[in-house]
Amino acid sequence: MHEVWDHRGATAQDEARHWAAADGTVIVETRPPGSFAEAVTTLTALDVATGAVLWRRTCPPLGPNQAIVVDGDLLAVLHVGQRLQACGYDAATGAELWTHPLTGEPRGVAVLGQEIVVVSGSSIRRLGRDGRLLGRTDLAGSALTTLAVTDDGDIITANGRGRQNILRFSRDTLDVLWATRVPGEQWTYRHTPLVTCDSVYFHSYSLWAMAVDVVTGEVRWRKKKAAGRGGVVLPGPDETVLWGTDGLARVRSQDGKALWQKRRVVAVTGTGDPDRVVIARRADVPYAFAPEERIDVRVELLDARMGDTVSGVDLVGVRRHWVDGDMSGRLFAVIGGVLVSGLETGRVRAFTVATATADS
Repeated sequence: MHEVWDHRGATAQDEARHWAAADGTVIVETRPPGSFAEAVTTLTALDVATGAVLWRRTCPPLGPNQAIVVDGDLLAVLHVGQRLQACGYDAATGAELWTHPLTGEPRGVAVLGQEIVVVSGSSIRRLGRDGRLLGRTDLAGSALTTLAVTDDGDIITANGRGRQNILRFSRDTLDVLWATRVPGEQWTYRHTPLVTCDSVYFHSYSLWAMAVDVVTGEVRWRKKKAAGRGGVVLPGPDETVLWGTDGLARVRSQDGKALWQKRRVVAVTGTGDPDRVVIARRADVPYAFAPEERIDVRVELLDARMGDTVSGVDLVGVRRHWVDGDMSGRLFAVIGGVLVSGLETGRVRAFTVATATADS
C-alpha cells in the first residue's frame, strides 16, 4: 500500500466524518470536535484519483449516522443543529437545491430511483428528487435508528423502543410487512445492516448480533456480544459475512460461527472483492482519555478467507482516546481501488489497495 495523495483540512483539528462517493468523487463532511448542535460543518468534494478539491461549502452539521448519499446529480443530506431538515444539493457544484423540514433526529437517507427515503424520529418519509413529500408513515412511540433497502426496494429499519424492533416496510405503501423483537432493553442498531437475497444481518450497539430472514423476519440465529460496540457488516467469501470493530470476525452466514477473528480493529471497509478487506488496527496499549496524545494505527489489507495480512501502511495523527473505541463513523472507504482514510485528525489521505505480498 502506497500513499496517493494527502489533503489537509481547514484546521489541524478537523475530523473527516460522513461521506458519499460517485463517479470518481468523494464528498466528505469535516468539522472540528464538538457537539452536533454547535459545530461548523464543511462539505468538501475531492477527486478520488488526485485529491484535488472540486468544491467546498459550509452547511449545518450532519446527523449522527447514514446522513449523506449521492445519486447522479443529486446529493441528499440530513442536517441537525438548530433545525432538523433534509437538504438536496447539486452534486457537481454543492449548490443548495431544496430543503425539507423533519421531526425527530434523522437517522438514515437513501435514494431509490426517483424517490428519496428518509428515516427520522418515529417516521419514514418518501420524497421526490425535488424535496416534495410523496408519502409518510409514523410508528407511534418509536425511535427509528437505521435504514437499509432490500433487492426489491422495501425498507428495513430498527426501532430502539417497545417490542417491534426490526421492521420491514413496503416501499410503495409504507405498510409494515413484518416486525421482529430483539431481547433486552435500551438497545439500538445504528449502522447500516447488510441485506442479502435471503437475510438481514445486524451488528451494532446491542447485546445481540443477529441474522433474520429477509422475507418473513424470522430470526435465523443470534449471538451475544459486548454491548455498546458499533460496527459495520460486510459480505465475505463463500457464504460468510464480516463484522465488528475492535474485533473483526468472519462468521458463517448459516449459524454465525466465527471462522477467524482480528483484535483491536477500529475501522473496516470492503474493497469490492469479497476475498479482500481493509482494516485499521490500533496498537496494543491500555485505554486512556488523552485528546492530544497520538497512538500507532496500522492499515492492513487482509485476505478475507484466512484473515492474513497481504500489505499495510502506518498512520500517524490518530488520537489515543479512540483506542478503545469505534471509528466506523469516520471516513474509511475503498473507492475505485483507492483507500480514502479520514482517521487522522486534520487530514484525509488516500492509498493504493494492491494485492502484492510485499509490505510497504
